Amino acid sequence: DLVAAASLIARSIGLDERNAVAHNNHGAVLLALRRLEEALTAFDRALALKPDYAEALNNGGNALLGLGRAGEALDRYRRALQAGLRNATLLCNLGSALHSLGRLEEALAAFDEAIALDAGHADAHVNRGETLRLLKRREEALASFERAIALAPDRAEPFNGRGTTLFEMDRLEEALRD
Repeated sequence: DLVAAASLIARSIGLDERNAVAHNNHGAVLLALRRLEEALTAFDRALALKPDYAEALNNGGNALLGLGRAGEALDRYRRALQAGLRNATLLCNLGSALHSLGRLEEALAAFDEAIALDAGHADAHVNRGETLRLLKRREEALASFERAIALAPDRAEPFNGRGTTLFEMDRLEEALRD
């Protein structure tokens, strides 16, 4: 119950406004509720208390990306890396910001680095596939989508990406199966 969680965390913040972790957690719940502006405010409060708080930087980047502010999100992700956070999810987020900014080769490098850290990160494979598709490297894109399908067969995104890529390759019968 995310609404109840947000309320309880807000109460805990009322008891200790200097708790950066509580502000970050509050932001994470608000982010899950898609209350992006409020989430960003919570992450900013956490960062005001602890400027090098890598999780809050990453989470704030996610809120900014959701708000369509990819350039600012990119800055947050880079600051999270500088603060010592280095995992596949952060690198995938970084790649998504770069992708949104049209910096496809850099995005691809970030997705590749995410996969090098965690070969089972389905989002990184999906995003890698989409980036390769836009770069017109369609065979490689198909391989990424197929890997994502193997990792997350219940998700629509890799099937959609594979189908779109097959369509662009004029492999219509295969595209119809997806």
